[in-house]
Amino acid sequence: MKLFGKLPVLPLVKSDEDLMLLVMQNHPEARKAFDALYGKYKRPIMSYIYSMTLNQDHSEDLTQETFLKLYRARDSYQPTAKFSTYLWTIAKHTTYDHLRRKKERLYSNDSHLLDESTDKTIDQHAIVMDESPLADERLTQQVDEARVRECLSRLSPRAKQIVNLRIFSEESYEAISRITSEPEGTVKTILHRSKASLVECFKKGQT
Repeated sequence: MKLFGKLPVLPLVKSDEDLMLLVMQNHPEARKAFDALYGKYKRPIMSYIYSMTLNQDHSEDLTQETFLKLYRARDSYQPTAKFSTYLWTIAKHTTYDHLRRKKERLYSNDSHLLDESTDKTIDQHAIVMDESPLADERLTQQVDEARVRECLSRLSPRAKQIVNLRIFSEESYEAISRITSEPEGTVKTILHRSKASLVECFKKGQT
């Protein structure tokens, strides 16, 4: 199902929040504004949903549903709020509703993270300890995509959501905290443990 056509990005609008404001106001350029947001966020949102469902068809359908909900709820958007946080919150609730309908578990105890080995190299330790967005992104760059998906699938849904938002969507700790309703300290702890687990999983895949 194709919701929106390929329309040009508005040249005079500089931020996502400005684009969403045009949509809220039913501005003559609202359609173009919404298409610009859709084009920018479709793939990141689909990647985020896939990390939770591990089903390509469901992730595509839920991405469409997320943007439909965004449009229908446009009047409830607060212009002072960061647009990406608002959108990811809609995506999160849409995915959770889907998982509840499928009677799948939303959360599992953090003990279900991958088994962590105590045999860490200095480089691996540096990767895990580095909290910069660039370091987080480098974590998966040298690993085969199929291996990344396999290792992500072994994380708990709670951990997968945080890893996806940080590494693939490049959200800040503060934004992740707002989206997931987790304290910022908890976000950092889960991300740290998940990164250690991913490093070990990646390492096993290279042997």
